Amino acid sequence: MLNNIKNAAIDASFRTYSRPSFDIKALVNKYIRLMFDIHTPEHDYYRYLISSQQIFFLIAAIHATTAVAATLMGIQPLFYFSLLGLTLFSLSMLLNKRTYDIHAVWLAYIGINIFSLVGVISLGWSSGFYFYLLIIGPLLFLHPNGSLRLKSFMTALSVIHLLILSQLFNDGASFYQVSPALLAVANFANVMALYVILAYFTFIYSWAAKQSEKRLKELSSQWENLASKDMLTGLYNRRAMSEYLNEEVSRVNRGDKTFTLAMIDIDKFKSINDNYGHQAGDEVIRSISRLMSGHFRHHDMIARWGGEEFMIVFPETALKSAASIADGLRKKIAATKIVADGHDIIATVTIGLSSYKREYGLDACINDADQALYFGKEAGRNQVIVGQ
Repeated sequence: MLNNIKNAAIDASFRTYSRPSFDIKALVNKYIRLMFDIHTPEHDYYRYLISSQQIFFLIAAIHATTAVAATLMGIQPLFYFSLLGLTLFSLSMLLNKRTYDIHAVWLAYIGINIFSLVGVISLGWSSGFYFYLLIIGPLLFLHPNGSLRLKSFMTALSVIHLLILSQLFNDGASFYQVSPALLAVANFANVMALYVILAYFTFIYSWAAKQSEKRLKELSSQWENLASKDMLTGLYNRRAMSEYLNEEVSRVNRGDKTFTLAMIDIDKFKSINDNYGHQAGDEVIRSISRLMSGHFRHHDMIARWGGEEFMIVFPETALKSAASIADGLRKKIAATKIVADGHDIIATVTIGLSSYKREYGLDACINDADQALYFGKEAGRNQVIVGQ
């Protein structure tokens, strides 16, 4: 997505390519496009490529600005080493673009150390050029590949470099003498540049961490949903119903309420499959699932218990009330014409009910509802039977 946004912005800005006359702005824009145009969104290190590419560009711009300032001040070594730094970071961008990112990092490492060294030698410690050494840590350790030992060693070398510079030039020594006001400006500019670079790195990776966390939550929710839902009907599955029943039993056992449980089975379902095919049978199951979802109360728990069998739990509902609700469903299903695989099918269901009794437990309640369902089947189907 970052690549698409960046390319769109670049394309909107670089329509000057078609001009036949010489245009310095078009040349500069072409250079920027050449450096930034990374076409590897599938790359494992894409985030690092994009962020480091822009950091390299910013540091290259700092080198170019320093080269101009060094020319104006007549500081030739700083001018030449700024050009060297500009060249190194331009090469880093080119390598980074081709996903040779580790080579780009080592070039950037060399460029930062040289730039800091020459800047401090030329203008002294107060110029603030040593601040750029602080970029090395994030630049190395945020890279998703490479030896941690090597990264630590190279960072330690830059820390030693920083300590040596502080000892040699902290007393104001420098090869070129400039006004305190100019040193203050240089120091402020270097501090601000460092702040922008580190803030950008922090923003990119904190944003990425939040996006990853959000994505993980979404995936976790999706997996949880897949684990608890029946793929054919979208109802809860047997596993989810079992967990719910255990929670409901614990809740009921702490108080004086009860719940009623219903087992629902589609009558002569094997004949539906044999006569109309399994796809038609699946559609019958889906259609009856939709009828149940629209018929029962929002706090009633509905699940596909297995095959053509369903289970309904009516929390805090007496057996008589649950039987009345269940009979309403039975009548609705029997009166509904189900269109399945080009066939008009009339299906019926048999329902067995049982009320939970603390002294007998959950298994006895389920077995009682199963027995009621069995009696209903034996008695002619398409009816509601209340258990003992």
